[in-house]
Amino acid sequence: MTGFNNDTTMYQISIPVNPGNSGGPLMDEQGNIIGVIRGKQSSAEATGFAIKSNFIKQTIEKLENDSLKKDLSLVTKRSNLKGLKRSEQIKKIQPFVFNVMVYKK
Repeated sequence: MTGFNNDTTMYQISIPVNPGNSGGPLMDEQGNIIGVIRGKQSSAEATGFAIKSNFIKQTIEKLENDSLKKDLSLVTKRSNLKGLKRSEQIKKIQPFVFNVMVYKK
């Protein structure tokens, strides 16, 4: 229920996390986004960390109004992926997954 060094803003997850996974969604069995992948522990196999979505939501709500260009709308309804097999959930979210590549000069 906690992340690295008992950080309560993160989950410690037992899945392989690779370069490029950071920023990706962490989903529960019903397809709800419960966190965002942050990184992995380099000294352990299949040990990653994700920032809890509730913490992200609380942080966004604390932003000063004038720091946002427009009103921010957070979707808080439950996922329509509930009840689908994991393979079907993946097919439905595939159009919303993007690969961002960063190059050093």
